Order: sequence, then structure tokens, then C-alpha cells
Amino acid sequence: MICEICDGSGNVFTERNGLSFWKKCRCQVVVENLKTWQWIHSKLPADISGYIRPDFEQDNNKPKDIQKAAWADINKYDRYWIHGDSGKGKSYLSAQKIRKILMSSESFMSARYYSGYAINKIYAELYSDNFEIKREYSDLINLSKNKISIVFFDDIDKIGNMSEHKIREFSDLIYKNLDGIKYVIFTANSSIEDFCKRIPDSSYSLPLYRRMKDFATNAEIKI
Repeated sequence: MICEICDGSGNVFTERNGLSFWKKCRCQVVVENLKTWQWIHSKLPADISGYIRPDFEQDNNKPKDIQKAAWADINKYDRYWIHGDSGKGKSYLSAQKIRKILMSSESFMSARYYSGYAINKIYAELYSDNFEIKREYSDLINLSKNKISIVFFDDIDKIGNMSEHKIREFSDLIYKNLDGIKYVIFTANSSIEDFCKRIPDSSYSLPLYRRMKDFATNAEIKI
């Protein structure tokens, strides 16, 4: 189907502040953001990756009331921490939030997905000769610099035991690398407070807790 706006060219002529220029058509934005969504979708745990959208009217996979309530809360916030037992729908609903953002955006958006297991591996092998780990670490610490629009930290409490090294790295991530990113999402089995109780006392402990609360804009959702 040919786009009626750009007639299939992918570009449209526009004017702004007295200047005329070509820009990508909305149809190209949709295509690129759909690719971003498909990449996020491919990263989801296998038990939920088969679901494409939260169609609450379908007879199959009707969500429970608690999921409907969580979905309403999720859509109130750009940054939040959602926690609850496994299988409640934290990752699924958060992924659909990202899909909704991408598919309604008027501009290109970049996104990153990190599981707690993946971050644990990055920190554990940081000083090895693994080039891929070094590349992933570089991407992780330059999220804001690279103008990433959406960051999804899934099952963040699977990050493992919080060694002094890991506390420092994670604290730097929260403090330095999420500023300027509009959408920041954490899913976890535990609340922020319980998550931070696992962190051994150090000069990073209390500031990290406060910063995590601040980044969630006090939007902590239990499902």
C-alpha cells in the first residue's frame, strides 16, 4: 500500500521558520519504530514473547483485574518501577507500554533492553578479553550520550549479589547515564526498598536508593 502523504517516496517537503527542506515521511517513522519494537520483542522472555499487544477485548488471554489496574498505572508515568511475583505480567505490560510509545511517536525513537542477567554478565566479565561484553558495557554507560529514548531494565533484581564493584558500577549507571532519557522502566520481583536491602552498606548505598526512587518519580507499581 502506497503512502498517500509521500506517494511512496518516503520524504515530504516542509517549511519551518522560513526554511524549506525535505524530511522523512511519517510512514518511514512508523517503519523504523516498528523495527525497534520488533527488536525489543525479540529480547523478551520466551514465555511472553508470543504476545504482540495487550488486546484486553480478546476472549483468549484476558488479563485479570490486577493487570488492568497495573496497565492504567503504567500509562500514567514515563519512569516507573513495577514489582510483583513472577508470572503476574510485569514484563509483558511494560513491553506493551513501549510498543504504544513507539507506534504513536511522530519521530524516530531508539530503545534499549537489558535483563538483570545481562547486566550481571557485563559486570562479571567487564575486565575479560570478551570484545562483545566491552561493546555492551560501552553502550550501557553511554545511554544518555547516544540519545536513547527508552530504556527497559527487565528483572533487574536478577543482577545477582551486589559486590562493591557492582554497586559502584550500578550506582554510576543510575546517577550518570539515565539523565535526559524520557522513558526508564524497571521490572523486578521486589520493591525498590527490598532491592536496596540487598546492597551492602557502603558510601553508595543510601545515595543509590534515593536516586532509584527519584528516577522512578516515586511511581512504584505493585502487581
